[in-house]
Amino acid sequence: MKRKYLLSAILLLSLIGLLAACGQKEGSSGTLESTKTAESSVSEKSEESSVDRSQEPSEVMIGKVKEAPDGEYQRLVLESLVPADTESETTPFEEVVLLTEGVTIVDGAGKALSVEQIEVGATIEVTLIKDSPVASSLPPQIPGMSMIKIVVP
Repeated sequence: MKRKYLLSAILLLSLIGLLAACGQKEGSSGTLESTKTAESSVSEKSEESSVDRSQEPSEVMIGKVKEAPDGEYQRLVLESLVPADTESETTPFEEVVLLTEGVTIVDGAGKALSVEQIEVGATIEVTLIKDSPVASSLPPQIPGMSMIKIVVP
């Protein structure tokens, strides 16, 4: 009698384990597919936004590199970032951090540069999307999505 209950319990637990494993497999597969769909959607949006950035109205600002560029975080710290057009209504920055990930950096001849190749004290031209967002931190931060390119003359 005891043996009958023991075998029934083992069979029941095995059946529950089998059903749980089958249910798990089905949920994982759906999650994987939805993750792939989400990733492709995000990549399509980022490709669209990179194309749109160059199409938007822009303005050039000039600044001087204050600190050694940080290649690990792809950032530049500038002092006195001011509009190149003196009649521009854009607010100048006394100090600003440029988050340069995904931004084209070139020299005066159009040759590609990395952020590490920019020297302290260099004057650079930053082409920003007009009325672009700026993080209200101290110092303010301009994200890469707000920049079109950086030129080091």
